[in-house]
Amino acid sequence: MIKKLRLRGFQSHLYAELEFTPGVNVIVGPTDSGKSSLVRALGWLIFNRPRGDGFVNRLARTCEIAVETDGGAASRSRKPNNEYVINGASLTAIGTTVPDDLQTVVHLDDVNFQWQLDPYFLVMESPGAISRYVTEQLGLDTVDIALKSLKGSQARLADQREDLKQTYDESSVELGKLSALDDWVRRLDEAYQLGALLDTVAEKRNELDKLSARLDDVSTALVALSDLEEKLDLFEASTLRDQLAEVCRRASSFAARLTELERVESSYVKSGTASDANDAAIEEAKQRYASALKDLGVCPTCFSVVDETTLERVVARL
Repeated sequence: MIKKLRLRGFQSHLYAELEFTPGVNVIVGPTDSGKSSLVRALGWLIFNRPRGDGFVNRLARTCEIAVETDGGAASRSRKPNNEYVINGASLTAIGTTVPDDLQTVVHLDDVNFQWQLDPYFLVMESPGAISRYVTEQLGLDTVDIALKSLKGSQARLADQREDLKQTYDESSVELGKLSALDDWVRRLDEAYQLGALLDTVAEKRNELDKLSARLDDVSTALVALSDLEEKLDLFEASTLRDQLAEVCRRASSFAARLTELERVESSYVKSGTASDANDAAIEEAKQRYASALKDLGVCPTCFSVVDETTLERVVARL
């Protein structure tokens, strides 16, 4: 129940305050005295309508509607602040909406308002409109809405059932076309295995190509080595030939010296006398023979190596 209504700066009311008593309260007055403005002010508080600020009295510094009820206190103001105050709590970011907590204070709705130009309540309405209103007030419209929703759901389910049946039939036909699927799967597995085998063969082929390239390198190296051996053989033969020529030259020199020695020895034998001069000549011939034999390095008859010991033994025997 509304206990008190206070208006400040709303239309023709710079300030008005009304207190209500339990039961029916009647407001009377001459035309344009602001009776309808009281209903509009209460509607602005409850429904946040009308929009804008055309209802604000231009002579007032503020515009405010406040009520006190059994449920508490609520107010709606436009100047200087655009806000609701419900049981002391200020709500400013309201836009075009109405705070939910307002109904806990006023407990009023559309059905509680009869505007000035509205027809008499339900008297001018059609039977169907009256029935819908009564149904809504009794909550029976929920049953109608549920029935309509149920019928709609049944229709959608029937359509879905037909669609599923059609999909099932089409799937059965397509499944029949795939009867050879197992064979195709087997062939696909074989193809995968063959592909893996081909990959292995390709890897082996690459390894074989690498080994072939290495074999070519080895063959090239062997040919080069063969050429080197031939050159080395030719070099060793040439060196041996030169050494042999040197031996022959030294042998010829040794033979000439030996011939001279034999001539001296023959001359010494024939003379039958051993003079000091001949001894000196023989000794000189021995030294010359030893020197020639040392230079030669090998025996001219057996080609054995002549070292210092062998050389002393040969000279001792001369």
